[in-house]
Amino acid sequence: KSAEKWDTKSSAITDAPIATEDGRLLIVDVYGDKAQPVLRSLDARTGQDQWHAGLIEPCRRMVAGDMLLAVSRHALTAYGLADGRELFTTAMPLETQVSGRGFATNDAVYLPTRLGLLPWT
Repeated sequence: KSAEKWDTKSSAITDAPIATEDGRLLIVDVYGDKAQPVLRSLDARTGQDQWHAGLIEPCRRMVAGDMLLAVSRHALTAYGLADGRELFTTAMPLETQVSGRGFATNDAVYLPTRLGLLPWT
């Protein structure tokens, strides 16, 4: 039987957490009356918030090196894993809207779109 180690206040976690090698849990949570999605980084050992960033729309997430990539239907946004600072955002053309969960390799990110698998470097 496992004992509860910690708990965090969460309105509604919208996707499975991502655990990183450096002891983070990355979740998308929903806060407030407008149900705005928020990207949160928690210390996996203590449950303490490390940082959070507001999102415009729900997203799929993946870790690529020292970045967390948030992929929505309309954009790819990169956040620094250490501090949650937005590094860049790239708009997706309407004809290549992301339609599923992608994956990252050492030199590229592959995003499934309506037109097929799109490599982003």
